[in-house]
Amino acid sequence: MNQIAIPSDRIRFEGVDAARVIASLATVWFHAAESLSGRGAGGNRVAQSMLAWAEVTRFAVAFFAMAAAFFLVLSLRRDPSKSYRTFAGGRFRRLYLPFLGWAAIYYLASEVNHRFITHTPSQGLGVSVLWWGTAYHLWFLPFLLACLLVAFPVVKFALASRRREVLVGFAALLLGAVVALWPLHGSVDSQIPQIKDGDILGIHLPVLDVENTVFALGKWWARAPGFLWGIGLGLLWDVRNAMGSRRGKTPLSVGTGLVGVALIGVCVGVLLDQGQMNVYHNLEGVGLFVAALSPLLAVAVGLAKLGRLTYGIYLAHVLVVQVVEVVAQKAGMLNYWWAYPVVFAIAAAGSVVVAKALRWHRWTAWLTP
Repeated sequence: MNQIAIPSDRIRFEGVDAARVIASLATVWFHAAESLSGRGAGGNRVAQSMLAWAEVTRFAVAFFAMAAAFFLVLSLRRDPSKSYRTFAGGRFRRLYLPFLGWAAIYYLASEVNHRFITHTPSQGLGVSVLWWGTAYHLWFLPFLLACLLVAFPVVKFALASRRREVLVGFAALLLGAVVALWPLHGSVDSQIPQIKDGDILGIHLPVLDVENTVFALGKWWARAPGFLWGIGLGLLWDVRNAMGSRRGKTPLSVGTGLVGVALIGVCVGVLLDQGQMNVYHNLEGVGLFVAALSPLLAVAVGLAKLGRLTYGIYLAHVLVVQVVEVVAQKAGMLNYWWAYPVVFAIAAAGSVVVAKALRWHRWTAWLTP
C-alpha cells in the first residue's frame, strides 16, 4: 500500500498534550486521596467519600496506553520504512532506562525511610524488579514497552493494505473488549499456592516474587484494553485524512468531543455507584482521548505546554506525595477534610517542579521520557 509521508508539523495535537497533563494530575489525586483515606484523614466518613472520588480518576494509564498505541500507528503511516531494530532501541532507551533509574531512586528512598525515619521493614529486591520496579506505579513503563514491541510488527503488517488494516483493526477492538470484560485477578489469585511452589498456570518457572508478580500481571491485563483500542482506532481511522478534510488543527469536531465528555460522565456515575470496575476505567480513558482530539482541549494552551513533563510528573509524584503527607501528618492536618485538596495541590505542584527540574538538566533529562 502506497503511503504518502506527511510532515509531523502538519498535524498538531495540543489537545492530547493537555489531556496528558490532566491524566498525570489525576494520578496524583488518586494516590494522594487513596493514601490519605487509608490514614483516615478527615474522619471515616470523609475518607470513604474521598476514596470513592479517587476511584473515578484511575483512567490515566488507560489514556496513556491508548495514546501511545494510536501514535504508533500514525508514526508508521508517516514512515513505513522504519526498522524494528531502530524502533526497539529507541523505545528501550526512552522507556526502560528511565524505569530502571526511577526504580533505583525509589529503592534508595525506601532504604533511607527504613534506616533513618520510620524504621519500617526493608523493601528487599527480587527478580520482579525487572517488570514491577520498586514502587507501585512503575510497572507502567515495562508494560508500555512490551506492548509497543509486540504491536510494531503487527501494525506494520496491517498497514500493507487497507483490507489488513480493517481486519486487524476490528480484531484489536474485539480483543480489547474481551480483555476489559474478563478480569484476570480471580484466575491468577487462585494460582498463588502453585506460584509459591514455582508453578504458574501449570507451567514450572523459577521462584518468583509472588505478590509483585501477581500484582503486575493484573495491572498489565487491566490496562491492555486501552492499548488495543488505540491500535484498532489508529488502523480503522486514518487521522491524516480527517485533518485534511477538516482543514483545522483538530481531527474531531466539538460535537464529537462532547460525546467523549459524556462518556466520561457516564463512567464516573457508574464508578461512584458501583466502585472499581476495570471496563469503565478504560472507557474513561477512551472518552478523554476523544475529547483530546477535538477543539475542547486544544484551547488549553497552558496545559499543553506542560505536555512533555507528563511522564516525569507520573514517575516522580509518588515520592512527592509521600513527603507531603509526612509533613501534613506532623502538622496535624490529617484531622481535617481540607487536608485532601491541600496535599493534592502541593503534591501536584511539587511533581511539576521536580519533573521540570529533571528535564532542564542534560544529565537528568533521561529520567523524564
